[in-house]
Amino acid sequence: MSCDEGLDVSDYIVHLERHFCIWIAPAEVEAVQTLGDMTDLISRKLAEAGATIADEAVWVAVRRISSEELGVDASELHRGIRFVEDLCC
Repeated sequence: MSCDEGLDVSDYIVHLERHFCIWIAPAEVEAVQTLGDMTDLISRKLAEAGATIADEAVWVAVRRISSEELGVDASELHRGIRFVEDLCC
């Protein structure tokens, strides 16, 4: 897997926020280490808002958006992928 060093993730976060109609605070973004963490954060925010979206549906969307925004083949992405170490973000 290859990626650009120091990739700016602001467009990525905006894409996630718009897709799920949520807001992710900068401190929350900083605490996220893996795609699984991001999926869990989004699921939590959706639950707090009263949305009933299955965790698997959240994961599918996070993986698709991550692939598009970060330029990584979706088949290479799994919940344990780390943003900094594996995706260079």
